[in-house]
Amino acid sequence: MTSDAMPIGQILTVLIFLASLLVALYFVRRHGGGLRQHFTSARRAQVVSELLLGPQERLRIVQIDNREYVIISGRNGTPAFFALPANAKRDVANNVENSEALPKSMHAFLPTKASAANQGSGK
Repeated sequence: MTSDAMPIGQILTVLIFLASLLVALYFVRRHGGGLRQHFTSARRAQVVSELLLGPQERLRIVQIDNREYVIISGRNGTPAFFALPANAKRDVANNVENSEALPKSMHAFLPTKASAANQGSGK
């Protein structure tokens, strides 16, 4: 008569493997934030935002070494590349009328008082 039971060595191997997986899971959950920061700190460039303007046109805001750049690319043309001023977010958020800090090509993207009034009134 033969037994279909697993040998004790295989059972111990499986239990040790499962225990090591649980210890690794605990370690990653406990120290996962530090590991994530360690691996992402080496990245110097990242896409902050991307907007599809048409089927082949894209507008991207890319951050490289704490500076932001706007890239407008299309299918048939050369991509346009603009460096945003270091304090552009603060300037636009605080005072839209004082837009001398932005390049003239970016003035078309600034909201006007009339468009802000229309958005606020629900029209």
